[in-house]
Amino acid sequence: MTFEMVLWTVLVPFGVAAGVIGAFWWRAGREWGSFRRAAPTVAMVGALLVGMRALMGNPEWKPALAEGWLFHLAVLAGVAGLTLPKSRGILSAVLPMVGLAGFVLVVQLGRAATNGDMGSGATRLLWSLAVLASMVIPGVLLSRADRAGGTLGVVLAMGIAVGAAAGSIVLCNGIKLAQIEGLMGLALVPLAVVSWRGAGPGVSGVSMVFATMHGSLWWLTYYYQGDMPILALALNIAGPAGAALLPMVFTSIRKRPVVLTFAQAGMALAFAAASVGSVLASRAHDDAAGTDPYAGY
Repeated sequence: MTFEMVLWTVLVPFGVAAGVIGAFWWRAGREWGSFRRAAPTVAMVGALLVGMRALMGNPEWKPALAEGWLFHLAVLAGVAGLTLPKSRGILSAVLPMVGLAGFVLVVQLGRAATNGDMGSGATRLLWSLAVLASMVIPGVLLSRADRAGGTLGVVLAMGIAVGAAAGSIVLCNGIKLAQIEGLMGLALVPLAVVSWRGAGPGVSGVSMVFATMHGSLWWLTYYYQGDMPILALALNIAGPAGAALLPMVFTSIRKRPVVLTFAQAGMALAFAAASVGSVLASRAHDDAAGTDPYAGY
């Protein structure tokens, strides 16, 4: 990898995210107010767009490839996260995520269906439902996480899930998709820093971007590489979803923020390790059976 590629896929995206978080933090005087949703959302979308342009070239209005829709999805999820009113009930949080997930399935499954790469019948249906759940469940829980507390632990859980997903995608030879996943991790670093200092804006605003892009990248890995186990996806999303759910269920732990943070991060690590382990087990099984889907690549 050349220095120019490192510059545009690592340093500049991180600088964009850190600059946005820092600027909003300074402008808000550390009291986020109306910037609470905007800061992390703009930071993550900005990092994604800059990095994806370096990895995939300029975006197309009507992408010829399924991965080209990632530009559109990042912007659409960002706009939704910025403009939709703050959810007051579970239904108002579910419906926007179902809409975004449905759009992903339409534009990406439509591409996959044209050449049969997504299989047929039950296989395609199962993966469609899995990706739908992988967006809606964490998206809804993360959108309500700020109310329950433990924001730093939730951000760490999201970062751990991103790291594990990137590793799993690399194991399936999806290098470019893993790099895009890593862009979200870069955007989460400055958010974790300000959250650690007790002045973070929370994750409700960025939940739609994270859930939409995270689920899309798992879907595309299966689309392009064909051997990503569904179990790995389920275990991966259980980390951030569980971290958001933990203080909602065990309300007494909210009074012990350090314990809560370690519990959330530990839960995410356990699920992430299990997720990567399931991918390794699947690869080992394919190698033993002589059916490695990547032979000849």
